[in-house]
Amino acid sequence: FGPIVPEYGGAAYLTECLSKSGNDIQLIYYTLLNIWMLSFLTETTEKLFGSSKFGIIKHVCDILQKVSREKITRVAFMIFKNI
Repeated sequence: FGPIVPEYGGAAYLTECLSKSGNDIQLIYYTLLNIWMLSFLTETTEKLFGSSKFGIIKHVCDILQKVSREKITRVAFMIFKNI
């Protein structure tokens, strides 16, 4: 499942969800949870976070700056820990 995500538009969809989420805390949280689960797979981690094509790290940093919810912060730091 992991290699399929970047190759078939899943990564673009995740970044789109993050960029268009606004202040929808649940959407941000569920999107970050999906990214966190994908961060456990080595081949997916290299494709999602290794290139600046998707900009997921930048989106996560932007979310951390604008949203101050503990559950969002916790999941974001778990993503950073895995990568």
